[in-house]
Amino acid sequence: MPPSEPVHGKAPPQPVLAGRRLRLRPTGDAEIDFVVALERHSENVDYIEQWSHGAHRSCIRSADCTHWVIEELHTGDPVGFVVLEGHCDPNDCLLLRRLVIARKGRGFGKEAVALLAGYCFEVLAFHRLWLTVLKGNEPARRLYRRLGFVTEGVSRDSVKEGDHYLSMYVMSMLAPEYPDSQASREAHWRDNAGHPAPQDTGRKQP
Repeated sequence: MPPSEPVHGKAPPQPVLAGRRLRLRPTGDAEIDFVVALERHSENVDYIEQWSHGAHRSCIRSADCTHWVIEELHTGDPVGFVVLEGHCDPNDCLLLRRLVIARKGRGFGKEAVALLAGYCFEVLAFHRLWLTVLKGNEPARRLYRRLGFVTEGVSRDSVKEGDHYLSMYVMSMLAPEYPDSQASREAHWRDNAGHPAPQDTGRKQP
């Protein structure tokens, strides 16, 4: 289900994150058309829960969410978007709800996840970053494992699609597992860059 505005909690910080090739910046209302079109693209529609324009607008305004457009640094072209949830979580657990990349096969998903991990652990000082991946989507699972995420288990039949149910891997990274020195982060990037998976997220995350 799309997020609703929490009763309590202040709006999270909305910095602009910049990496080697990408910039993540807050999504504006004028960009919701791009976001919805990307969700509904034939390459993504089978893997991404479909939200309405209003649902994305609610997420942008929610104190519990961060909604970013991903763009190439050297061109300024939008190449994807990301949604984080859990800024109001009392247990310091942040959910990578959605990561959708338009220009696949260029390693943009990896760079975006590295930026998000830095935001989670260095900026917010949270303890846990987690996500779900459709059981059977091994390319996406391998991507996250290469980036340091650990498979915690399977959430069985946790997502309903039509008249059947889908099971999801639950994966996470904890603050002590996050590379905490510049040298280790550089090595982490060198080891993992340049090997994009066919999908950057699991299917229809709840």
